[in-house]
Amino acid sequence: MRVHITGQILFFLVLFSIASVYIPGKGPDALIVALLSVATFLFGILGAYILQNRQNRLDNLRITLRQFDALSINMYHMSIILGKSVQKRIQTLIANYYDSTIDYMAKDFYMSNRQFIELYRYVVDLQNKKMKEMNQNPVLLYAFDNIMDTINEADKNRKSIEYLVRDTMLRFEWFILLSLYAVIIVCVFEINDNSITSIGITILVSTVNIALIIIIRSLDELMWKEEKWTWEPLIQVYEEIDLTPYVPEPCVREGRIVLKKGKKYRVAEYPHHYPNMSGKKVNIVVG
Repeated sequence: MRVHITGQILFFLVLFSIASVYIPGKGPDALIVALLSVATFLFGILGAYILQNRQNRLDNLRITLRQFDALSINMYHMSIILGKSVQKRIQTLIANYYDSTIDYMAKDFYMSNRQFIELYRYVVDLQNKKMKEMNQNPVLLYAFDNIMDTINEADKNRKSIEYLVRDTMLRFEWFILLSLYAVIIVCVFEINDNSITSIGITILVSTVNIALIIIIRSLDELMWKEEKWTWEPLIQVYEEIDLTPYVPEPCVREGRIVLKKGKKYRVAEYPHHYPNMSGKKVNIVVG
């Protein structure tokens, strides 16, 4: 069960509150205070840099994902010009691709490549199947060219998405950040003389800094406000291509997706351990 960011911060707030009362230090010491000042300064600089870097990455990912969504919706609606059977097939292939991206974790986005290639090949094959009709009808030719341009642009976006989801923090960055935090924790507890002011400062410094680490981790794992930038737009895409939204049961169970009352969803259940998708069951559920 994934614990919400607020719950994690509250847990550490309670933990540090208890620890600051029952684990008093020796009181202020010039060397410890100096070490605390240096560690806090470095932690603040590094933390702010990493936080901004992770936020920029998430912003770029959100923009690229929404561009891909727009291209997919455009492709679906434009394909009606080529016939209902073509539109239906493109709708199915787009849905298969989105279903696959949802089945896998963000870091494994590339594992959905096969479904996208199937969509790409189908669009390319249309040129051979409908070449004669397109040569006789400029509207069909325009529609096909538009779809071809769209899927080429979508392919570029997909590669950008693959890069962004893999662009996670390096281990040495985590090591430095956590090492500085460890120094800060040791120092604030060491100079805690168990006075009300000292206890308050210890709780404040410890909790604020761990909150920063939790937020950075959430951004790095792409969990920060994921319902707003991931699930709601994805559900909207399914609705705009005239399909029932698809959601994974584990995310519903963990509270990461809230099913709206009265709305119909396709909920996927996975009988085997990730990433084994064999035997996957999809049930229709009404929120």
